[in-house]
Amino acid sequence: MRASLCLLALTFWLSDCEAQRLRVMTFNIWNSGSHVENGLRKIAKHILLVDPDIVGLQEVQRPDVLPDLLRWMGKPWTGVAGDEFYPDIAILTKHEMIMQSFAKTNRSISVKVQLQSGHVVSFWSVHLDYKSFGPYAANNKLVTNVDQILAGEKPLKRAGTDSYYTKSP
Repeated sequence: MRASLCLLALTFWLSDCEAQRLRVMTFNIWNSGSHVENGLRKIAKHILLVDPDIVGLQEVQRPDVLPDLLRWMGKPWTGVAGDEFYPDIAILTKHEMIMQSFAKTNRSISVKVQLQSGHVVSFWSVHLDYKSFGPYAANNKLVTNVDQILAGEKPLKRAGTDSYYTKSP
């Protein structure tokens, strides 16, 4: 009997999770797609095929990239970028952005997004310095053994509520 009740509760919880799916994507668009013929059009096509709710972009090289990309993507897509002269990072979404929540640092931006379910998520897009990128350090022989890499690792701790559940496709 107890197992049946647990299974029933789990079934209701899983069906609730399925109804509240949130798909996010991060996409380094490598110099705004300039090294590929029709790069922005292909970036927009790829995002539309993946069909995420929210996208974090990196390497947005010029102020005209975000408006051009949004034009290729069409309604209901909107977006916000970092610095007006060299944006570098952007956030795109099919949902409503709460622009009063917009925040930025020298390497990241954040905005809250109101989902159709009524839930609000705080989304960050970050583009870290390539000089600190682990594979580059190993390739350039700045790191010579695994112990050097592990010595720099620190556990990540997050705090907050997990009242919005997601399920991977």
